Amino acid sequence: METVLLDGWLLRFASGYTRRANCVHPLYPSRENLDEKIPYCEALFEAKNIVCRFKLTDASDLTELDRRLDARGYAIDAPALLMYRPGVSTVSQDQEEIYATVSPNPEWLRFFVSMKNLSARDERTLRQILGRILPEKRFFWKAENDSVIGCVLAVYERGFTGIFDLFVDEAHRGKLHGLSLLRRALSEGIQHSCPQAYLQVDETNDRAIRFYREMGFEVAYRYWYRLKGD
Repeated sequence: METVLLDGWLLRFASGYTRRANCVHPLYPSRENLDEKIPYCEALFEAKNIVCRFKLTDASDLTELDRRLDARGYAIDAPALLMYRPGVSTVSQDQEEIYATVSPNPEWLRFFVSMKNLSARDERTLRQILGRILPEKRFFWKAENDSVIGCVLAVYERGFTGIFDLFVDEAHRGKLHGLSLLRRALSEGIQHSCPQAYLQVDETNDRAIRFYREMGFEVAYRYWYRLKGD
């Protein structure tokens, strides 16, 4: 895993595992010539044998970069929404038992890997990424008959609870397991003085968006990736 800061852009490399960890993330307006800067980024990703992609938002200062990437044949990939929930003082919880650890235990990892259908290489990268999360974090999971049926990762930092990777086994969906996991993660956030919350969701996943809206989340902004074509 590597990062490079280039004229207000953060370049991330993680052996190709996840878009977020393998992309150019513009943080500040670019001062250098885009016609030179974009090819330079492409060369760095090519040297790592990773497809070059850019993470963009609907912020006005990224409009020109998005236009330039489109002209270079970059396709829109994985459009998503960042959803935000204002701080609350309490979150109702279910009485079902939910397990939590400060590091990913074997049960959580096995379930996550199976849900994502990860290769051995990607699993190794996943372990490295999880091990490098510096803020307070919790790995939550539910089990039935000694088998994990759902999991979620929560990261607590500077008043915010970040919700990541909420999964429920297909055979157990529609039974409110995701709701109970989310409530537990948010409740733990209040205990860590992180009452505000955010998460990302595929913008085409209408069911998940409705679920999160019912939990008090609203869309903060839209983001997408631009993926370099062949």
